[in-house]
Amino acid sequence: MRFVFNFRSWKRQEVGRSVKSTILAGLDCWQLFEAYVKTKKPADGTVARWNAVFSQMQRDFAGTGASGITEDAARLWVAGFGLISEKRSAKTVREVWLAASRSVFSWAARHKHIVKNSFADVKVDVPRRARSRETKAFKSEEVRLILRASMAYKLPRTAR
Repeated sequence: MRFVFNFRSWKRQEVGRSVKSTILAGLDCWQLFEAYVKTKKPADGTVARWNAVFSQMQRDFAGTGASGITEDAARLWVAGFGLISEKRSAKTVREVWLAASRSVFSWAARHKHIVKNSFADVKVDVPRRARSRETKAFKSEEVRLILRASMAYKLPRTAR
């Protein structure tokens, strides 16, 4: 029989070996996300989109509870675990993955589920898109093509 100090209720609890690290650290990432969804009731599309974020986070931080994720671990997760890849751009990681993490962890910190929002100061650099044109203006041959097509257009005859 093992006993672990439960920081949430301030008393000792009997735990099995497999859940010891989770109880020591409080809620895990997935439980935190579920609590956020239950309390805040975000749109169904948001929940579906963020589901991938927190299921991946749960896999990557399997032995660590949400309060056990440090800022350095959060930075490493965003930059070093291959979140940015050919399938997932830096912009997607910044606007979906990091935004979801910040929102849920910020909510959790406000409601004392965790001590600190580890994702608050994590940044993702998004490279500028390469321009294929020097300006957004039409080229002269494009202008001629558009004007020629507009002059050739005739209103269709309709039955009255």
